[in-house]
Amino acid sequence: MVSNKPGYELFNYDVYALCGDGDMMEGISGELPPWPAISSSPISAGSMTTTASPLRATPPWLSPRNVATRFIGYGWNVTRVGDANDLDMLTRAFECFKRCEDRPTLIIVDSHIAYGAPHKQDTGGCPRGASGRRRDPPTKRNYGWPEDAKFLVPDEVRENSAMELGQRGKGLRTAWKRSWNGIRRSIRYWPTIYCECNAANCPPAGTKYSHFPADPKGLAGRESSARC
Repeated sequence: MVSNKPGYELFNYDVYALCGDGDMMEGISGELPPWPAISSSPISAGSMTTTASPLRATPPWLSPRNVATRFIGYGWNVTRVGDANDLDMLTRAFECFKRCEDRPTLIIVDSHIAYGAPHKQDTGGCPRGASGRRRDPPTKRNYGWPEDAKFLVPDEVRENSAMELGQRGKGLRTAWKRSWNGIRRSIRYWPTIYCECNAANCPPAGTKYSHFPADPKGLAGRESSARC
């Protein structure tokens, strides 16, 4: 496992996974989670699940209602936010995640599917199609957006992205590169770090890859992933 060296902290970040209720119903949600909980290294992994629509028929052991019980059984730290729009409680949940350093955290967030769309909210038809032009104006009025706008990205979103992903992200990246370059100049640490990073990022020798030629009809990402 790649490790930090004295004076050079390359790996100090948290890992987040944003998951929906459908993800929690997949088999991988019962196979992968036990591993980080029993790992000897302090892995931090936070995730969200939106338990949106109860209309889907699912086996009881995969029901969103039982997600908390399952993950507590896996040894995770589990907390819940009852309203996805409650920013204070969301902030508190993430602070809880930050304080827990000996196991991963699951944050369960309850939300309304198609929130704000009068004809779609809390209905089972949301994932299967767009709302349609006739039903867009009421939704836009709910959000205070101009009804004739298409693919509108508010200026506040652009400004926040420029600040968070642009300026803040650039500063963090620059600091990381400074540590990386410091290790490269270190005769003591560089060979070890180089080998460890290569081992972590490169597949084993002889690994075969699946190739997917361009398809005019388009191949869904989940389908190509399943084939791999």
